[in-house]
Amino acid sequence: MRFAPGLALALAACATAPSAPATTTAPAAAPAPGGSDTAFARLLRRAGEADAPTLEAVERRLGEADIARREAAGAMLTYRAESCALVLIFAGAQGRPNALRLAEAQARAREAGAPAPAMDACLAAVEARRARS
Repeated sequence: MRFAPGLALALAACATAPSAPATTTAPAAAPAPGGSDTAFARLLRRAGEADAPTLEAVERRLGEADIARREAAGAMLTYRAESCALVLIFAGAQGRPNALRLAEAQARAREAGAPAPAMDACLAAVEARRARS
C-alpha cells in the first residue's frame, strides 16, 4: 500500500514525538471507561474485517476530516480532538477496489510524550468536538 509517506506526515501533525498508537485491526473486547460505546464505535472496531464501515459511512457520521488524503488504492482521514487524533485508513475490498472499507483505525495523542488514548475515548472526543461546531 502507498500510505507510508502520507501516514507519517499525518502522524507528525498529531504529535512531535512518537507515541504508541491505539490501533484497531480486529474487534476489541469492550470500550474503555468514559469512552463511546455507540453502534458506530463498534463498527470502527471492525477495521480490517469484511463488514468494516465504508469511507462514505464514516464521512456521513463524522463529517469532513481535518486532514484527508485520497489515492487510487485507498484513503486516509484524520479527525482531531483537543487531546487526540483519530486516524482512519481505508483500502479497496478484494475484487472491488472502488469500495473503500476501513482497514485500520488509530487513536493518537496530540501532545508529545503523552500516551495514546483508548480508541473509544478518542472517538467520543471527536464526536463531542463535531457536535460543538
